[in-house]
Amino acid sequence: FVRMVRAVPELVVLIKGLAAASRAVVWTLNLLIVVVYIFAVAARIITDDKEVGKMYFSSVTSAMLTLSVGGLLPDNAEDINIMGDLNAFVAAVFVFFLVVASITLMNMLIGVLCESVSAIATIERETISVAYVKAEVEALVQETGRDVEALLTREDVEEIMLSPKAGRVFSNVGVDVEGMVEVADIRLFKDSDQVRTCDLVGLVLQLRGQNIATVKDIVNLQKFIVEEWSFLAEKISVVVRAVDRASKAPKSMSTGGIGDHVIVPALDNGMQASGFTPLTCLTTPANSTKESTKEAL
Repeated sequence: FVRMVRAVPELVVLIKGLAAASRAVVWTLNLLIVVVYIFAVAARIITDDKEVGKMYFSSVTSAMLTLSVGGLLPDNAEDINIMGDLNAFVAAVFVFFLVVASITLMNMLIGVLCESVSAIATIERETISVAYVKAEVEALVQETGRDVEALLTREDVEEIMLSPKAGRVFSNVGVDVEGMVEVADIRLFKDSDQVRTCDLVGLVLQLRGQNIATVKDIVNLQKFIVEEWSFLAEKISVVVRAVDRASKAPKSMSTGGIGDHVIVPALDNGMQASGFTPLTCLTTPANSTKESTKEAL
């Protein structure tokens, strides 16, 4: 049995599902017995002193048997009645078998089939969507006069995404075109100045509105925020040090009596090291006051 279970893992799923549903099945059967009992009492009262009552509802027990066997198991009612006349225990075992096999397992089979069809339909829809996006993006690349296998620059990707046909294609798959344009530079050109067509296709598929956020997406978002914050903090630190050096340079140089002008390149160097556009080299007369130097900066 252990070897069979290892060879057929689906059997384990069915057995565990049956065990998990056993509690609900038991309580459902209890509720069904209560419903049958209520209707049996009602049928006994309504058919009292009538021919149909004497035949089918002569007592509450007889009414329950009639309703449960004839109403719930009509295909096997005759067999159950014959077994009941011969041996009540055998009839009870047969009814139990019908409840487990015909009702529980067959309904479970229906649920498994529905789940399998749903999973296959989801996979097929995803496959069709991926093929559609890939074909349309490749067609957009070719329409701009570029080879599908060639690398794309920022200007190429911008031209492709801003074309009217691209807007229709992206909208059909649930992608916000404006949002995609905003994140394309970060997602595509963070590590390289050129990307492949398949990278653009992957970005379109990732930004579809019907996608479900996963733990991987949250981790990537956290990593991106930490990296951007560290990068920004480093830039601010470099600029602050450069401003501090630039504010101290005029005072130290002016006391030394250097010519008519004092060169203050420290701020430009700090800005350039931090990645900002360097400022024009500032010059100021040696006899200028501290307030005029700060105003010039």
